[in-house]
Amino acid sequence: MRGLSSPVPQAAGPSNVRPLVIALSLAAAGGIAIQAFGGGAHARSVGQLLLFVLVLAALCRASLGGIAIPRWVWAPAVLTASLGAILRHAALDVSESAFVIAPLVQDTLQADTKILRDRMRDSASHDGGVHIGTVSRLIGSAADAERLLHSDASVWGVVWGTPRWMNVSLRMSPPISLAALPPESYARKFLRERRVPDLAVAVSVPWLGISHAKLPATGHFLGSLAEALPAFPKILVQPRDEAELEMQLRGISALQAAWTSNAHRAVPFWMTGTYHLVRAVSGPQLERGELKCALESFARAQAQLLPGNNREAQIAIANNQGIATLLAAAGEREFRGAKREVSASWSRIAAKGSRRRAAGEQPVGLAVVQSNLKALREGDGERREHRARR
Repeated sequence: MRGLSSPVPQAAGPSNVRPLVIALSLAAAGGIAIQAFGGGAHARSVGQLLLFVLVLAALCRASLGGIAIPRWVWAPAVLTASLGAILRHAALDVSESAFVIAPLVQDTLQADTKILRDRMRDSASHDGGVHIGTVSRLIGSAADAERLLHSDASVWGVVWGTPRWMNVSLRMSPPISLAALPPESYARKFLRERRVPDLAVAVSVPWLGISHAKLPATGHFLGSLAEALPAFPKILVQPRDEAELEMQLRGISALQAAWTSNAHRAVPFWMTGTYHLVRAVSGPQLERGELKCALESFARAQAQLLPGNNREAQIAIANNQGIATLLAAAGEREFRGAKREVSASWSRIAAKGSRRRAAGEQPVGLAVVQSNLKALREGDGERREHRARR
């Protein structure tokens, strides 16, 4: 009987590991090159895309034991990388974001930028009211941030700077005119009785500064503020109760941490005061409880600022605080005293603003104060004419 012969094992095909070595070398060289070009988001995006093409070409030729990875396996990787590159360079990573974070200078690998972004997202609600994203564009000045705000109407704020100190450039909204409130509102009655043509309430500030991107409270503050800002001007002119907004603003104001300055806390305090101020005069009668809350909030906002801190925020606070002071005056004598006090405050702001303009600065919000100061003076003229006719 003829014995059964055992199958002769076939020798494995030759391995071709040289492409693997080339791919690893390319990856290492690419990482060094990206760092040499600064390691920024744009350098990483372009460098990674070029490396992907080169590494993929090398890996397609590699084989182990004569077995190579089928070409069709690479198709999903190619499609994913191509789509990612298209989205990146089309700036669709911002999408419908209300708040964006630019790459922080001195944050080479952008680790602090991403941590801040994620903490802001965690602090904002997830109901779709606000989107927080990043941009690859490096923002080095307030003018750069302004251009980004003007280029995309959906962006309400741009965070830029360094991990140690960040500036937050904010979208400006037009002031609320008391003369534009409903005819039956107390605001209109006040203007008629005091013979003041109009007064404008500031509802936005152009920027704020905050320190220490690594602090969890920083991400919480900015994320909560990002959620509140876009809806703030609209809510002010709506008569319905927005207790949720008030609680949100008070929660932001109450945040404390080891910041080098508390000037940024002045903004939510000012927003709270502005909310109560508009509510105080939107109904047919003056709501003195709301007005008291407004004055207290404005005082707390002022307490967060040292001389020279965020002059634009100081202008907005003083403007709205002055209007609240005028409204709080009960009789004619009290109103004359309040008017002298507020006129003096607004005149000092206008004078400082003129000096800043002469020095080449562009103080934002100054026009509102100047307009209100002019309206008070015109009201004086109307009252004198009225007394003369009597």
